[in-house]
Amino acid sequence: MKNKLIALVSVLCLLFTAPAAHAGFVVEKTTSTVVAERMLTNAKTITHKEKAAGFAAKVNKALSFLHPYRTAKASEWVGIAAIGFGLLGLLVPGVNLLAILFGVLGMGRGCKVQGLAVTGFVLGVIELVLYLIAGVTVLSLILL
Repeated sequence: MKNKLIALVSVLCLLFTAPAAHAGFVVEKTTSTVVAERMLTNAKTITHKEKAAGFAAKVNKALSFLHPYRTAKASEWVGIAAIGFGLLGLLVPGVNLLAILFGVLGMGRGCKVQGLAVTGFVLGVIELVLYLIAGVTVLSLILL
């Protein structure tokens, strides 16, 4: 952890001080710099996108210690909420609508716990049908 922090601080110092180090100084080209420039132009040219992708990967790797316990995607809570509301909907009418909502959201996001989202959705639909049948039955008994 300490080594990663030192590396991060040194990278940040280099990023912010490197442009200032060349400010105001005129540097004449020598034969070695001309040869080096020719070698670079003859070598494979790297696009700005490739440079940015490589830099982003290095920064992500350097900053990975900031989230040491984060292994789940941010959208996985939707699938867990769907199954939770699906099970709670067995006891409390109306919560099944939340199970259906979170189930649809979880299936659309493609998270790792998509099975939980599907289960919550199916439970919500089954509970909705059962509550509608029970409501129609009770209403018909009252009106008769």
